[in-house]
Amino acid sequence: MAPFFYLGFAAVSAFLLVRRFEGAPDPAMRVLSGLVLWAVLYLLPVHLAAALQIAGWLQTVQITPLAFFQAAVLAVVAVWSFLRRTSRTESQPTRSSPPSPQFAGYLVAGAIVVGGASLIFAAQMLVAFPDDPDALAYHIPVALHWLQEGSLRIPASLAWEFSLPANTEIGMMMLLAAGAQRFLSLVNLLAAIVLGLSTYLIAKKCTTNRLGAASATLIALSIPIVQFQAFSAYIDLYATAFLLAGTALFIYRYDDDLDHPRLALARLMLAALACGISIGSKSTFYLYGGVFFLVSAAVLIRERCTHKQLARGLLLLVVGLSAPSVFWIGRSWLTTGNPVYPLPVIFHGRTILAGNPNITPVNYEENFVRSRAEWLIYPWTEWKKSPGYLLIPYSTGSGLGGAFATFVPLGLVFAVGVSCTRGPRGPTVLKVLVILWWALLICWWFGLRRVPRFGLPLWVLACALCSPLLVALDQGRSRRIFRVLFVISLASTCAISSFVPLHTLLAGLREGDLSRSKFYDYPKTIDNLPAGTRLANEAGGDYNFVLAGSKLTNEVIPDFELPANLTNTYLRQMHADFVIQRLDAAQAGPSPPCDGLELVREEVLKVGEAGRRDRWRIWRVE
Repeated sequence: MAPFFYLGFAAVSAFLLVRRFEGAPDPAMRVLSGLVLWAVLYLLPVHLAAALQIAGWLQTVQITPLAFFQAAVLAVVAVWSFLRRTSRTESQPTRSSPPSPQFAGYLVAGAIVVGGASLIFAAQMLVAFPDDPDALAYHIPVALHWLQEGSLRIPASLAWEFSLPANTEIGMMMLLAAGAQRFLSLVNLLAAIVLGLSTYLIAKKCTTNRLGAASATLIALSIPIVQFQAFSAYIDLYATAFLLAGTALFIYRYDDDLDHPRLALARLMLAALACGISIGSKSTFYLYGGVFFLVSAAVLIRERCTHKQLARGLLLLVVGLSAPSVFWIGRSWLTTGNPVYPLPVIFHGRTILAGNPNITPVNYEENFVRSRAEWLIYPWTEWKKSPGYLLIPYSTGSGLGGAFATFVPLGLVFAVGVSCTRGPRGPTVLKVLVILWWALLICWWFGLRRVPRFGLPLWVLACALCSPLLVALDQGRSRRIFRVLFVISLASTCAISSFVPLHTLLAGLREGDLSRSKFYDYPKTIDNLPAGTRLANEAGGDYNFVLAGSKLTNEVIPDFELPANLTNTYLRQMHADFVIQRLDAAQAGPSPPCDGLELVREEVLKVGEAGRRDRWRIWRVE
């Protein structure tokens, strides 16, 4: 129960703080602020405890003491909130609620389409476990490793998979501790809500039209990468959501309903914290975070004469960006001497700080386009080199969808035109956001090797920027055609995306066996090994988490930590009890991975519907 108490106490503290600091009457802004605060409050205590453990002041990082610490934080916040309640209530002016948006049937239909697809993905969780390759290979194993070891330090192997910034995995660690293996994607479901609220608020600033903002939000939530990652254990969506939350909070620092300087500074601090969460979630967001800082600092400098808070604003910006990310940077620096490890620092071909330059292959973009020029038409092609056994180009790593292709590219052109033709007194926020989008595009194109999911902030921000075009279409003479096209494009995209979880859902119900061993196709014997058994994974990267067993009591030495040539000496040094091997069933003969192993079990299992059979061998280390 400790993980639930930990997360619950943090949520209540965030709610109380938002009531004291949040001045805007917009419910979307209040909810977004609360979710960002909640993330900050459940991340920072873990960072603190992990830093103390690495420094030798704590023996292990345990969730029960963290829950008590979170309860103490809640008590302090509750007392402070009670003492401030009277004075704040008397000093705040009464603000009218924003007018309700006009009813629009096409938006209701679009929301039903997107929501229906999400319900199918959610239903899949009842019969499935996380099955995304990168998640099984290292994202979930990282969270499980922390939980079993009681430490967030980088291991002696310096494996890059265990060395990345990992704010997202902290939430996964809490869910694993609570025994919620099937529901690890709840971390990203929270991120999807944050992303939707952020997109809506940014779009509303671009057009001041709630219907247009809602339309842009539905397009963003229909992007296949967003839909798939919202119900996966990938981390791009989480980092993207909080980067956009920081953007939304920053541009709402001084809105029509928030004129108190301290509240504006609080909003600025919250914006920086949100961006700091994204920086501490994925190393590719170091670039995006740097762009956010430069653009935000430039805006603050430009506003120095109007608001006269430049020094405090810049200080809060730096502190906020650092707080949720400095632990990961400090951990890497103390362990490897490279604060951005595992990324190398290379200047003019010379390696300044060593790292792993091959995390993402140089030619990885060839999986999505046939040539670099084809990126100009990618939204309309959605080609994928290896679409998988269902022959669908959409996945956690690729796919923008029909609604995006229909409206967003033209919407970007329209937004650039609007921001450039209305003169210096035109839509300033739109101009800044257009500049921000182009800066992020440059980062993605030159610094992130044009991987589609690495550009998720680009695609979602583009949806918000297309809101002026959506408003113009909805108010034009062909509004009926636009509305029909809008719903059809959403429906076509969501139908293709939801076919994958629907297939998994129906297959699980047909089989009737919802066990973990059946879903992952591994011998049930592994679930029955004594707690604390150490297994060396020679079965492949997809099994680094799987081999931990149904109760997560097996300690797995992942494939990426094993040497190229396995030896008995290495296995003894690592205190391995067994080596788990998976081969094609046609391969005969008991050939051990190394000397000094005894075969204790062999089993052949049918995998999936294609008729493939795997031969599993369990070798005891003698």
